[in-house]
Amino acid sequence: MAYASYKGIPHIDVCDAIKGKILCTLTDRAAANHAAVVLLEEKLNKSLLDLKCNLHPLDGLVNGARSALRKLDSKSNLHGKTLGGTSCAVSVIQGISKIRYKEKGDPLGFKIFLKSEDLKPGTFLRYVGNRLHVLFHLAGTIYRYSHQLVTYLRTQCSATTLANCLATDLSNTKILNDLQLLGMVSKSITAPWMALCYTSSSVRNHAGIAHSLINIIPKIQTLAHAPDQLYSATEDVFGRHFMEEDTVLQSLKIVDRDEADLYLSTECILQEFVSILTRQLKEYMPESANSAAVMAGRVDTAPAHNIWAERTLGILDKQMRRAPNAALDYIDAKVKVKTNGTLDWLDSKSIEEQSKIILFARCQGTKNKSSFNLRQSALQMELVKRQRVKQQKKDRVRRAKITNDVTGAL
Repeated sequence: MAYASYKGIPHIDVCDAIKGKILCTLTDRAAANHAAVVLLEEKLNKSLLDLKCNLHPLDGLVNGARSALRKLDSKSNLHGKTLGGTSCAVSVIQGISKIRYKEKGDPLGFKIFLKSEDLKPGTFLRYVGNRLHVLFHLAGTIYRYSHQLVTYLRTQCSATTLANCLATDLSNTKILNDLQLLGMVSKSITAPWMALCYTSSSVRNHAGIAHSLINIIPKIQTLAHAPDQLYSATEDVFGRHFMEEDTVLQSLKIVDRDEADLYLSTECILQEFVSILTRQLKEYMPESANSAAVMAGRVDTAPAHNIWAERTLGILDKQMRRAPNAALDYIDAKVKVKTNGTLDWLDSKSIEEQSKIILFARCQGTKNKSSFNLRQSALQMELVKRQRVKQQKKDRVRRAKITNDVTGAL
């Protein structure tokens, strides 16, 4: 280890100190991540507390909303003009994003439309897959400016085929109700959820935010039993008062169409949310093992979410695309310097210590590169071995099939 070599400390002492400070992991709710945690426990020879990201349940809410709306569309025999392979409301959201950002859409015309309506360029966000609460946020924005969008799509948009489909769907009462519902979910649940994780300093620790998320489940259940309260509430499910000057919220709270259909959809989606949150937050329920660890203070230093790790991977991906022929260890070092603030740390040292650190880093870098190349070679050999075993299995299956065919023919 470089630190041990530089400080002249036995490597085993540094490893033991690091292992002693590792108490838990923080991952998404995925089987592959849990498998990685199991391997890490075997490597460290100790049991770790497997914590989950407090932001990624929002992806589950997106999936739940899409699934519930698709079932409701099928039940009401609703078929939108905009293609998308999902519910009509979500297809409209995806279509507006295509018009705004895709070359096959009308990005220049849309910018002119935004300027004519005195709207900021980022009013309509880019929709790419399940990005936390972006689906709900976009739904509210599209609902707020639906009349202006219909006028633009019918008279100015150059992507005429998609524009006509979107204009027709944005005039459909059922689809507008679904957009209104998704928008209110954004204002009441998902947007304050994001704010809680990113801006709240008082309960920004992992345990505090998990506790806050558990507390909203009965509130969502209450709203599911009385859907009209979602549109008449003066505060979100976290107890924060709405901003009165929010024009999008003002339009979302006006119920002036088919109330029965809107409230039915609201009840279905909120019930789905309760089911999803109960399942995904079960590790933090009072009867779980994680809850006991939280009470014992074992997760006081754990971050609220792991978005910083995904941001680091995003930086790595950008660097690899920018320099596809660069060595992986070089890109790895570059990303670490950027994310860890290494240069600022180095500047804080004296000139003599800077020279000493740089000289050591050069020598250590050569050793690390050699070790990296050896690991890469071993990895390639293992991949070749596994590919050979896989091909042998395929050959055995093929020979067995031919044998069975021949036997059957005889």
